[in-house]
Amino acid sequence: MKVCPICNLRLPILVTGYRYMACCGKMICSGCINEVVNKDMKCACCKALPPMSREEVVEKLKKLAEANDADAIFQLGMCYDRGDIGFPQDNTKALELLRKAAKLECAKAYTYIGIAYRDGKGVEVDEEKEAFHYICGGYINHEDSDVNALYNLAKVNLDLGDLDRAVFLYMSASKGGKNEALDVIRELYSGGYATKGQYMLALKFYQEYLDEIKSDQRDKAAALSDVFRYY
Repeated sequence: MKVCPICNLRLPILVTGYRYMACCGKMICSGCINEVVNKDMKCACCKALPPMSREEVVEKLKKLAEANDADAIFQLGMCYDRGDIGFPQDNTKALELLRKAAKLECAKAYTYIGIAYRDGKGVEVDEEKEAFHYICGGYINHEDSDVNALYNLAKVNLDLGDLDRAVFLYMSASKGGKNEALDVIRELYSGGYATKGQYMLALKFYQEYLDEIKSDQRDKAAALSDVFRYY
């Protein structure tokens, strides 16, 4: 479980709930971004001015990547994946960087490699390799496991007809804060494929996640703009 280095609260899984700081490689929650960084224009972690231009962001990311910062390597990989901030869209280069980040135990990198095998992005479609990378992303370590990997793996098992395994994984994803997983559990319960007890437990798990991430500071930021929405 990752926490914001400023407020020490659990980081949300929603991408608008935090920001990766290219100046120092830290992830700061939306509440602290609004309260601290946006007021004095300095990073609350390294006290430097965050990069303002696209060129500065790229330069900082590359510098961090050269120091084997897994998150920076992942960010660069996603830039090639999406064709962001001036990078050409290049599936091969994206996979090269994602694999490098995965070797440094970046769970999200494993998840996106799995998606590449699912969609045939730079590789041949391979369901076994897809599932393997979701397993790595979901269980690589307790600190950095990716809830999206668990959610995607649940879908794989559901498609294979392994209902018990799928329900377990959807419940695990609910515990990690994936509200879409809770929606699936509710649908399975409505259809008679999951028990009331399983649905209630998944609901409890998700509420516990919300209790861990909520704060007045984050609510204040979210009320200002959807770019700070965190659940």
